[in-house]
Amino acid sequence: MKFSFLPIAAAAAFVFGLTSVSQATIWTVSNDANRPAQFTNLNDAHNAASSGDTILVTGSSTTYPSLDVYKPLTIIGEGIAGGPTARMSYLTFKRLNNALSSSGSRVYGMDLDYLNIYPYFSGSAAGEEVLEDYIIERCRISGLTLQASSGEHIENVTIRNSKIDYYLTALGTSGTSNASNVIISNNVFSNAYIYTDGETNNTWLIQNNLFLNRTSGVFNNNPSELVIENNIFYKAEPTGAVNSIFNNNLTFLCNNGDLPYGSNVGSGNIINENPLFANYPELGG
Repeated sequence: MKFSFLPIAAAAAFVFGLTSVSQATIWTVSNDANRPAQFTNLNDAHNAASSGDTILVTGSSTTYPSLDVYKPLTIIGEGIAGGPTARMSYLTFKRLNNALSSSGSRVYGMDLDYLNIYPYFSGSAAGEEVLEDYIIERCRISGLTLQASSGEHIENVTIRNSKIDYYLTALGTSGTSNASNVIISNNVFSNAYIYTDGETNNTWLIQNNLFLNRTSGVFNNNPSELVIENNIFYKAEPTGAVNSIFNNNLTFLCNNGDLPYGSNVGSGNIINENPLFANYPELGG
């Protein structure tokens, strides 16, 4: 039998981490009278919560109102399949001022019509309009927007294990997305597209996703300098990207499925090969 011991410094850090977690509060929200919680709406829970707290959202047949988040919180819904979902119209992560923002927030298991990350705030000075460090996981999202205009920036965003039904877009200025270090992995894009305002400077990694049933280009507005690896494009056109890297992707039933194309580079791609999904119509659907 093999034993291992933490060094004193590591053990101290571990204990400190436990202490920090124990000081956070878990709040519950439900708008279903048959499943009561501490709050009936997310706005009241947000106002009661402190930075680092967690909000648990009960699934319901009634859509929750929109919420603007101004502090780092973890929001956990009841999942996106198998029963009532925690559905919201808009969930927007913002910055309140130069000292307080939603940076560091996490979202799991929510059913969202639209999710936005928006660093603008009134009265800001140069370099203050920044939001960073988000994880969005196991959610259904119709439209996801990283919205950073001139002087604003969004960085370190991970979107994984989710279903995107309409778009994932980064709005920027002057041919630059103003969003960097974005990881998009293990998602299902159902007739959805990725749009950026120009260059991403090779800081966007798009990997292990499934793109389905997109008859026009998956990549919209000529996004530039993407890293696109290990994806399946199933009856979804992998077109529209420029100056990007395509490695080890698979295409099937695409009108324009050759990779790489145009100004793009890459290797190891498999063209027009059936991925042999179980229990899925061969012609898509």
